[in-house]
Amino acid sequence: MMATVIVIFIAVAVGLFLYLLSSSAGPLPGSATVSSDAYAAGSQLADSAGAVSSDAADKDIRQADFAALLADEHASAQGVENKLFMDIDSDGAQEALLLVRGDGENRPLDLYLYKVKDGRAEVIFRETGVAQGEATFQGPRLVVTEGVYAPGDPLCCPSSIKLTYYVFKDGALVVSKVEAAPSGAR
Repeated sequence: MMATVIVIFIAVAVGLFLYLLSSSAGPLPGSATVSSDAYAAGSQLADSAGAVSSDAADKDIRQADFAALLADEHASAQGVENKLFMDIDSDGAQEALLLVRGDGENRPLDLYLYKVKDGRAEVIFRETGVAQGEATFQGPRLVVTEGVYAPGDPLCCPSSIKLTYYVFKDGALVVSKVEAAPSGAR
């Protein structure tokens, strides 16, 4: 029991340290541009089908109406935890990764990666129900962290984590590597 408390304390301390480091030092070279802007309900920048407004740049995903896009995915825009932007496919235009946090002790995460194609934002990758999920861009890769539960683990506290690395190849995100680590290694 004490070991669990220590692991949780260390994980929180590391998370706080990384948050403070990222907010004060700016982005690291080769890292993604992270926008922590809160979701603004009723955005007028795009129509309900996800079309980017005509006064916006043709490839600017930041102008999409994410509420309408998430409604198409049957997800709640109210649960948007963060939006990450990066040109993961190296075509000169950024893609948007929406992180939607669900309810429950295992804090499931849904990920939706959008790209503007022919003036419309469309999902090019989705993963849903990632237990204790986290996601970030590291260089040209998307890294998804997921809790892995052993028998008897409480939903709040998986025994270990799985890191899945995705790269853009042949028009799609594909798994390039999977790693396992102790739960406190986030």
